[in-house]
Amino acid sequence: MYRDISDRKQLEAELQEREKRFRLLVTYAPVGIFQTDSQGHCLFVNPQWMELTGLSMAEALGTGWANAIHPSDRELVFTEWSKNSTTERQFSMEYRFRTPTGKINWVFSMAIAIRDEAGAIVGYFGTVTDITARKQAEQRLRESEERLQLALESVEEGLWDWNIRTGEVYRSPRWATILSYSPDELENNIYLRDTLVHPEDKRHMIELLEAHFQNQTPYFEMELRMLTKSGEWKWILDRGQIVERDERGQPLRMVGTHKDITDRKCSEETLRKRYQQILLLKEIVEAIRQSLDLQKFFRQPQSESVGP
Repeated sequence: MYRDISDRKQLEAELQEREKRFRLLVTYAPVGIFQTDSQGHCLFVNPQWMELTGLSMAEALGTGWANAIHPSDRELVFTEWSKNSTTERQFSMEYRFRTPTGKINWVFSMAIAIRDEAGAIVGYFGTVTDITARKQAEQRLRESEERLQLALESVEEGLWDWNIRTGEVYRSPRWATILSYSPDELENNIYLRDTLVHPEDKRHMIELLEAHFQNQTPYFEMELRMLTKSGEWKWILDRGQIVERDERGQPLRMVGTHKDITDRKCSEETLRKRYQQILLLKEIVEAIRQSLDLQKFFRQPQSESVGP
């Protein structure tokens, strides 16, 4: 009897210690924690959850927790929750909380079902992780990319982004349309370059790229010819720069632009031909002048043309 009481007290002490550790974990966890019954009625939320939502424990209980979800996301969250509860899948999604003061917090939420001994769902236990900083960074990146795209479109330039390690290349829609392609007609790898660049320009292009890879030049720049979808050659001003290197200095990523300069090159060629024509005309005029001078010389009386 004494041993049974001693064992029971030891188990009770261990249980109390576990509960204490659990309460500390829940209280000081860096993520929001919640518990609901099988119908989704809130039974418990921790301080971090309350901080993210701006609701108190009393306000969150029952169905009150739903008031924390951004109105634009509420229906989607309910639909996803219902879908996962009926299919017994783990609930996970990103959505927004809106606090009573109007502050928006993005969260990633996960929840798992709690089952009894018979396997029936008796509730849910879940977490919400604050991802606001990540979402804001993604938004700033999107806005930056949109501004860059608008700037490139205003000067009619295409953008390319080359992952040198994998060989993958992102080419903007404008890059493709310059060569009369639609974006989905072009492969997103560096090997596409070999099929489009004029054979006479490839060697020099590789030399310039290699020089930039070796840090011998601050950037890559070259005027080259590229094949359009119709089979014509267009002159392209291709410019780029290494934007990321590994710890050994090897290039990892290169970003650049692609501009159609065919009209300019045609104008330059026209001017070059005109200049050559002018030079030729000057030579002809000079030859005629010299011929006329000789004729004049030979037509002069001998006394005038021969010295003393």
